[in-house]
Amino acid sequence: MGILSSLTSKEKESIGILQAGTFLEYFDLFLYIHLAALIDACFIPPSEDINGNIFFSSFAFCAVFLFRPLGALIFGWIGDHMGRKPTIVMTMFLMSISCLGIAALPSYAQGGILVAWVFVALRAIQGIASMAEIIGAEVYLTETLKPPVQYPIVAFIDVCASMGSFVALFIITLFTFFGIEKINLFSSFDIESWRMAFFMGFWIAIIGSFARTRLRETPNFVDMNYRLKKAQNRGNKDEVDHIKKLSDQGPVIEKWDRIKSLIIYSALLCAGPTCIYFVYVYSSKFLSTRFGLSFIDIIHQNLFVSFIQVIVLSIYSYVSYWVYPMKILRLKIVVFSIIIVICPFWLDVMQSPWEFFILQCLIITFGPNVSPAMPIFLSKFPILHRFSYGMWTYAWSRAFIYTALAFGVFYLDLWIGYKGWWFIFIPATAAFAIGIWYFETMKSMPKIPPENIAILEPS
Repeated sequence: MGILSSLTSKEKESIGILQAGTFLEYFDLFLYIHLAALIDACFIPPSEDINGNIFFSSFAFCAVFLFRPLGALIFGWIGDHMGRKPTIVMTMFLMSISCLGIAALPSYAQGGILVAWVFVALRAIQGIASMAEIIGAEVYLTETLKPPVQYPIVAFIDVCASMGSFVALFIITLFTFFGIEKINLFSSFDIESWRMAFFMGFWIAIIGSFARTRLRETPNFVDMNYRLKKAQNRGNKDEVDHIKKLSDQGPVIEKWDRIKSLIIYSALLCAGPTCIYFVYVYSSKFLSTRFGLSFIDIIHQNLFVSFIQVIVLSIYSYVSYWVYPMKILRLKIVVFSIIIVICPFWLDVMQSPWEFFILQCLIITFGPNVSPAMPIFLSKFPILHRFSYGMWTYAWSRAFIYTALAFGVFYLDLWIGYKGWWFIFIPATAAFAIGIWYFETMKSMPKIPPENIAILEPS
């Protein structure tokens, strides 16, 4: 029997809409990440203004992550109070607005410093939308499906995000390979090819927003919200307390337990981005300074790395239907620990870009990423707070780690060379391992007596 054979046609439709939406949002997001050098040159102060150039180029990169906590506050509240469905519709619409803004924004030479600030604001909107998108989709599917089919389906959301990055790289590679710098839309109007890609992203995101209106609200949220409102209308405090306990599908009930779990989960989530930063961001500097690769050469190499990432995540997603996801994560920790030890020495003696390509693929394959175990972690948090908790941990972990990496890697590289990566990978992997142990040893919440649950049944 196939993985999807047990699902209804409506569930399959919801899965397809969410996966397609995640792919489109991350396609739009990664268009900038892979074209940062080209796009920054258009919107930020020129290199002659050293301070302005460094500030806006760094801020444009970090804005995606720095403003995510604000987005988590807004969309987390909407998701937990208004529903999962309206949140994931709004995030897609937000991404369409940011794409249109970047595509239509005049250059720095035309608009001056105001253009630079508007560009940073649009990047912040992209970051907020992409965060709410992927967490919203994962929460939605976690609450809609049951294990074991839940594991590969939720994990495939990460696959779709990686596919978005790959297709963005592929399109950029086509433009660079054929030397397409401008596209002639009309006889007297030329537009840079990267702007055309963002215009395409805008229309695709608009279509995706309307497609998501076909989704239904998750059964868990509807049921719990209905029961809670009914109890509140009756003014029965004991009944309200029972429902809130019933919504806690894990032991995270007491305030301190929730805070501790959120801190540990946030630290756990920091591990994956360190690998992504090394593979796609640090690689640009290393390949250009060590081997003299051009921007186009680096794009081409990262295209193949991105393809490997899609394949690897797809395999993990498929295998998780039969192998418990936590076992997969423990295996990744063991292998990645070996890679950490040899990484600085390998970088020091590396002779060709192909060697670095192998290292990139190893880190992508065995790096500590929560996929395919995301549903296990999300299910530990209360239904009526799950959206907020999922977004807050995702937002703060990304904001912290990417900002620290953007400014810290330079100085570590300057002071102690490649061994500086030990000071990044080792703490991140240790936090990941501790997080796995913590959530695996977390005891189940005591069951609510049937006589208490009975009074909560809808009439």
